[in-house]
Amino acid sequence: MEFSAGTALNGYTIELRTVAAGTSPSAQVDTANKKILVDGDFVTPNAMTALSFKNAINQGLSNATPAISQVVSSVSGAYSNISGLAATTDSTGKIPHVPGPASMNLGGFDLTFGNGGQLNGYTIKLGTVAASTTTSASIDTTGKTLTVNVDLTTTPPDTTALATQIKAKVNAALASNNITQPQLTTVAATTPGTVVPGNSSITVDTTGSDLAAPTSVTVGGMNFAFNNGTTFNGYTIELGKISVGTALNATVDTTNKKITIDGDFITPNAFTTSALQTEIDNKVGAATFAAGTAFKSDGTAGAPKITVTGAPKNITGISSRSIDGGTNLAQPAAVSAGGFNFQPAYGAALNDYKFIIGTVAAGTEASASVDTAKKIITINGDFTVANGVTNGQIQNAINTALEGKGIMQAISVTGINTVISDFKSNNTNGGTPVQSMKADGTVSFVDGTKIVNAYDESLKSLKIPDKIHDDAANIDLRVRTFSVGKDGVVSAVLEDGRVTAIGQLAMATFKNPAGLTKLGKNLYHGSVNSGDATLRSGAGTLGEDNSKGYGDVLQGMLEMSNVDLAEQFTDMIVTSRAFQASSKVITTGDEILQDILNLKR
Repeated sequence: MEFSAGTALNGYTIELRTVAAGTSPSAQVDTANKKILVDGDFVTPNAMTALSFKNAINQGLSNATPAISQVVSSVSGAYSNISGLAATTDSTGKIPHVPGPASMNLGGFDLTFGNGGQLNGYTIKLGTVAASTTTSASIDTTGKTLTVNVDLTTTPPDTTALATQIKAKVNAALASNNITQPQLTTVAATTPGTVVPGNSSITVDTTGSDLAAPTSVTVGGMNFAFNNGTTFNGYTIELGKISVGTALNATVDTTNKKITIDGDFITPNAFTTSALQTEIDNKVGAATFAAGTAFKSDGTAGAPKITVTGAPKNITGISSRSIDGGTNLAQPAAVSAGGFNFQPAYGAALNDYKFIIGTVAAGTEASASVDTAKKIITINGDFTVANGVTNGQIQNAINTALEGKGIMQAISVTGINTVISDFKSNNTNGGTPVQSMKADGTVSFVDGTKIVNAYDESLKSLKIPDKIHDDAANIDLRVRTFSVGKDGVVSAVLEDGRVTAIGQLAMATFKNPAGLTKLGKNLYHGSVNSGDATLRSGAGTLGEDNSKGYGDVLQGMLEMSNVDLAEQFTDMIVTSRAFQASSKVITTGDEILQDILNLKR
């Protein structure tokens, strides 16, 4: 990141504040504490670009009180989305329907069904009940009707045999119609040995659902699987504090649907999976969930369950060796941790101290704490993305913490934070990239049915390619046709029917179009009088969305003629007169020949 000339921003730090998906880019300047707090979507791949990051900061500087004239002139690089730090469950978990204590009575028989929702809303009714009727069952899936035919007139009835027949015939009918849940589990006469002419029809309620569980997720090298039910639908499991000596702890936040795990992920075998399993069981059991959503795997009511397997991953490279060699007349050697280099100033106050990385979760603000007893300086920050915390932020946090402990030996920090891999999963619903053309000229698939944002201000030449590379499937797809939309976006239809955006027509305007230099043949060139060209910035570009000021791009339209009509009419008249003069020459020549012939006579 580079700044314009000036001293207004000396001592300022830039920190990420809100990084959740869908967050609009913006910045707020805290002049008292010399901080620039930036909000934006740092979760969705490519949702934030270098340009939108720059524009957000500059807009915040302009809105500061008082306004700050020094601005960010350029931003380079891109943040990374690292897997394994957190994972979110999907919404496939469903609540199994557990029938109430009263069975459904049909013709004097109590019918009890198991778990499942495929009969939701069905009417179960009696059909033929005359003497000598053969027990049978049929299902109308369109009308949602289950009809049972059974002899209810023979006296005395063999209720045991009839119950067995009804159960077998109904389940056979269910199977033939691919209804696997629920099944008819028991059939019994209301009074053994007799059949009471009960209801002719009953209606199944609509609360039943198929048994299912959210898809398991992997965090920190461990796999988390869930019981059937909706208890943990949409829950996020993430790591919190991971530094050496951190006690194993699980926090269940039912409001925000989040389970945070703290523990020593640095020291090998610092805790076991079974210990984490016990910790989660205790905390999940103590948490309050909505009534009726906690079920065991067999569908019966009970404490919600999460099963943990695998082994915790040990993170390396985020703890430094101890500082040594410092005296009043000498400077200790620099040490490294988490990608940062720490250089103490002259002095011996920090001898034997070492740096470790503490909390690394996404969105964690830069902070530091000093343990003078153990001689450890713990650094917290967002280590899930590149530049999640800057060396300036870390330096200020460390020196502030040292001053708070009465240690006046300062630390200077350089380098870029290490991005900790395998500690945050991608969102389960995936994403769409916003840049179709890579640096090597390869055109990649971009979903053309969604909003396509401008990526940067660099113009690139584009030819319609024969094939488009699909990064997700790692295949090349042929281009069948292409078209240009009103916004200038060039879209192509691929051989599989999908629509991909492959580029956008660049448009430019000038502050003084009349000052352009005319080159002839309908060509113009910018000049000092016209000013520099202002390129059209695409929709979604913060503070510079000028796309509406350029009109629409119309495909297949013929441009109005821009010829000089007066000049063309003059040329036409001259041509006409020349033709008339030529015809007169022919006429005159003919008359002369005629006179010559007459003289001979």
